[in-house]
Amino acid sequence: SSVGDFLATYVPALVVSLLAPLFAIAWIGLTDPLSGIIVASTVIVLPLYMVLLGLEAKARMDERFDEHQRAAGRGYASSR
Repeated sequence: SSVGDFLATYVPALVVSLLAPLFAIAWIGLTDPLSGIIVASTVIVLPLYMVLLGLEAKARMDERFDEHQRAAGRGYASSR
């Protein structure tokens, strides 16, 4: 069935995508502990930066939206 085919390909890909980074970080940590600490700390901090960038982008988008709304409101009022 199509659901079985989907699960047969999706679940293994999901497991690999979750475990491969963990194994890579563990291997780096065992090979060179300083590099392992650097990589692990970067992986931990990266989502924080992504959230901060997203919040900044949302704030700028909201400002632009408000500017467009005000401009559209002035145009509508002046066309009456």
